[in-house]
Amino acid sequence: MNIDVLLHPAEFKVRDFEGKVVVIIDVLRATTTILTAFANGCKRVIPVLTPEEAMEVKYTIIDACTLLGGERRGIKINGFDLGNSPSEYTREVVQGQNIVLTTTNGTKALRGVRGAGSIFIGALSNISALCRACHKVGEDIILVTSGRAGSFSLEDLVCAGMIVSKLRETSTYKETDAAFAAQLLFSHFKRDIKTALYTSEHGRYLCEIGFESDLEICAQVDTYDIVPFLANENINYSELNI
Repeated sequence: MNIDVLLHPAEFKVRDFEGKVVVIIDVLRATTTILTAFANGCKRVIPVLTPEEAMEVKYTIIDACTLLGGERRGIKINGFDLGNSPSEYTREVVQGQNIVLTTTNGTKALRGVRGAGSIFIGALSNISALCRACHKVGEDIILVTSGRAGSFSLEDLVCAGMIVSKLRETSTYKETDAAFAAQLLFSHFKRDIKTALYTSEHGRYLCEIGFESDLEICAQVDTYDIVPFLANENINYSELNI
């Protein structure tokens, strides 16, 4: 089996996802927030590209239990119920709810993948469950780092490197140079993952605008034993995928 890492979404245009396992990674903060929402009982997450699309989708859902979540430049969108901070997605708020979500980077990456056999949601907080799910499917794997504003993202590549390293503990994979580079970066931060988040460009920005506590949440490894997946434009969760 092969394992590859996309360093930023611009690589979508030259990659073939057909029949492969794709893992979307946006540690700060979309995929961590999605995992938190499912851990706290949300029904599904619908990723969309724009705030306007989010509003349109909400009003097409018959179920009244629907919340709008999202950010631009890290700040909750005006008129939305939630931002993109995992701390907002508590059980009291999201249990039994549909969440229509739009973020600057993560939901764009989710909407950019087409034709994949499986599309999983990954972050530091579900590393072990994610690797079990990837191993169970047994197909070639592409780890997609969402990046920041179309550019490379340190924290996402560290997470990808951790996934590559853990997968290689139980299976033999043929790695691309990008996957090998991700492992090397992870090795550098292995004993202090939190430092990767705090030294990253986006981590520093989130601290500047008052979300330092989110970095503490997003740096936690294996908080959740779940693997949400994208199918038919919706993110769902089933224990059968773990």
